[in-house]
Amino acid sequence: MGRQTEIEEITRRLQDPTCRLLTLVGPGGVGKTRLAVECAVRLTDLFTHGVFFVDLHTVHSPDLLEIAIADSLQLHFNVAQSLSQQWANLLRQKKMLLVLDNMEHLLAGATALSDLLFATPDLKLLVTSREALNMEAEWLYPLAGMAYPNNHQVDDLEAYGAVAFFTQRARRLRPDFSLAEEAEGVVRICEQVEGLPLALDLAVAWVKVLRCVEIADEIQQNIDFLTTRLRQTPAPHRSMRAVFEHSWQLMSRAEQELFGRLAIFHGSFTRQAAMQVAGASLEMLSALVDKSLLRWHPNRRYHLHALIHQFALDRLAANPAAATAIHQRHCDYFADFVLSAADGLIGGAQFETLDQIQADLDNIRVAWRYAVQTQNGASLQKMGHILSNYFQFRGRYQEPVRMLEDGIAVLTQTADSDDNDRFISLFHLELVWFNVRLGRISKAAYHAGQAQSWLNRRNHLPLPGIGTHPQIAFGMLASIRGDYHEALRCYLTVYKESVVHQHLCNQQYACYGLANAALELDDLETAARYAQEGVALCKAEGEFWVRAYLLIQLGSVALRQDDPTSARAYFEESYALRTRFNDPEGMGLALNHLGEVYLRQQNLAAAVQSFNHSFQLYQEIGDRGGLAMALAGLGITAVRQNQFDVGRERLAQALSIAAEIGYGALLRRLHPWVEDLLRQIQISPAAPLAQLAEGKAEAVKAIAAQLQTLSIVHPTDKKEDLSAANPNAALIEPLTEREMIVLQHLAQGLSNQEIANTLILSLGTVKWYTGQIYGKLGVGNRAQALIRARQLNLA
Repeated sequence: MGRQTEIEEITRRLQDPTCRLLTLVGPGGVGKTRLAVECAVRLTDLFTHGVFFVDLHTVHSPDLLEIAIADSLQLHFNVAQSLSQQWANLLRQKKMLLVLDNMEHLLAGATALSDLLFATPDLKLLVTSREALNMEAEWLYPLAGMAYPNNHQVDDLEAYGAVAFFTQRARRLRPDFSLAEEAEGVVRICEQVEGLPLALDLAVAWVKVLRCVEIADEIQQNIDFLTTRLRQTPAPHRSMRAVFEHSWQLMSRAEQELFGRLAIFHGSFTRQAAMQVAGASLEMLSALVDKSLLRWHPNRRYHLHALIHQFALDRLAANPAAATAIHQRHCDYFADFVLSAADGLIGGAQFETLDQIQADLDNIRVAWRYAVQTQNGASLQKMGHILSNYFQFRGRYQEPVRMLEDGIAVLTQTADSDDNDRFISLFHLELVWFNVRLGRISKAAYHAGQAQSWLNRRNHLPLPGIGTHPQIAFGMLASIRGDYHEALRCYLTVYKESVVHQHLCNQQYACYGLANAALELDDLETAARYAQEGVALCKAEGEFWVRAYLLIQLGSVALRQDDPTSARAYFEESYALRTRFNDPEGMGLALNHLGEVYLRQQNLAAAVQSFNHSFQLYQEIGDRGGLAMALAGLGITAVRQNQFDVGRERLAQALSIAAEIGYGALLRRLHPWVEDLLRQIQISPAAPLAQLAEGKAEAVKAIAAQLQTLSIVHPTDKKEDLSAANPNAALIEPLTEREMIVLQHLAQGLSNQEIANTLILSLGTVKWYTGQIYGKLGVGNRAQALIRARQLNLA
């Protein structure tokens, strides 16, 4: 099961006349024997003189290899003749396939196979081994685990071999086993064992007493959990530890020591890292690859299977002194590696540098945790700013908050020095950006104050890097409050100091902030000038991330100047750059602005699509300010479509979020949209709208509450007799506007989940609406509802 691709490839190789010796090589428990037997059975007709299975597991000496083969073939040798001559006499004209199973402990006798192949030209060998034979005639087929998903939300889970294999075994042990109910745990198990069939077999035995998420938790904590009590299971396959112990015994002492040291790496690693951290030579790495204990990928990175990694960690921990030394070398290496990425991240190679950090992110996390644990402030200083930029560029905000808080705690306890003060200031400053994204404005303000305070202790200048001046943070916070004159003051301070000290990164940021503040103050000329200057600075340095923000400002200027075509071009260019960064925040920002362009052009369908996409991105990363902007865009688009219930819900949600996080700039933007809605539905505001634009808390709360509780009737429906103009009125209890919208989506064939995604509702809410619709139409299911709705011209 789940090996059809492998079967086809192996049988095709065996049918190739030039392939005489094919080795299925892979770690213990990967299913080499089962696969070899299956392929041999399928090729029985091809080998007219037979297919023979030779179990080498109990053959303890390489000298007995040929005898074992002869015994399987029921051949008898004459001691007076050489074995090669007898092979030739007995098998020269035989078209046969020999399956030699478990060859790894007999490699010293592999030369006998060369003699056998030379003497019998029509003979083919299919070998299973944990280690390559390294013979001239050998064709290799490396075997990995069965395919498994890396996301538990994948629809067709049983299309993956590992999931299908696990599910089939589970249903044998528990007839009521439901993949739908256990999907999360099953996928986690398949990921943790990387599709290894034996490990799946050992794990599935526990479904009799545990849910799959519990099984996954146990596997993650302890490899010894993967053990069976089935009596007929051979001893070497009764646990994953036994499997790996067998491979361990086949290694030399030097290989065993290196194998343990390589456990320090998490995820994958490069040859250079292995050499500098673990003292690995290319020859030794190659030997471990040959033994199926280490994998090499064409991207020039090595990888330990997850379970093998657990086993190797145990071996490393058995020598505490060696473990401590290797941890320190690992930390030092990756701290220097991150620091070396600084120039590339500033400009010239941003995309490549981000990919390099991504490839080693698991190792960098380990290095950071070890530096925190050992209070290694020097390593934290090397990594902190570059890592913060990485997470910022990739739209990931929760993880760096915890990392930086730990870093500040260490640095404040280490030796007092000029550099220490500056890095504590910088770490606080980094926390400003992430807390703003998470909607924690008061926390962001606290960290901004701390950043300035630590920098002022000895009248320091900001450190080199991207956005390292505390006044940038104060300017951003002022803009969020809607205090654009204060924002201008802060950004001008940064701009002037950056020009004097030739700090181009901060100057780029200052240009963006000045353009943004000038734009909000309707000084379009100044906004355009600073945005253009910033773009020019970015182009000169090969910088793209800040440039994408500046393009947003140029697009906003163009839109204010009633040039939606140019605005759209700027926003699309910004979106394209952020897509290259894989930065969901920047993509969401560009999409929100593109939605405004579509609104201006009356392309409401495109506006909905753009705001919806933005909403999904911001929801995934937890950026509450961006989420509020997307909701506001969806709200005003719904109003323009005369979907007033939808519009007031979305605008109320946006108001609530903006008020909660103190997002004054968004409240100012929402002012005309809320006014537009209230005017169209002919409702007086619960509080003066001018106070909404000013961000007055009580006014915002009052208007948000009013929008949330309104029962809106479409203005065109306010007639004496609705029955002739509106078929909905023929019902005893008419459908509400929202129920009509849900009904239209039902008529389009959308599933409940698709309707929920489109309307940004929970699945339960959609089911409630469909139940209401069925009741009002007097039907019991979707098909009947659509028939009845068409009879009434409602769909």
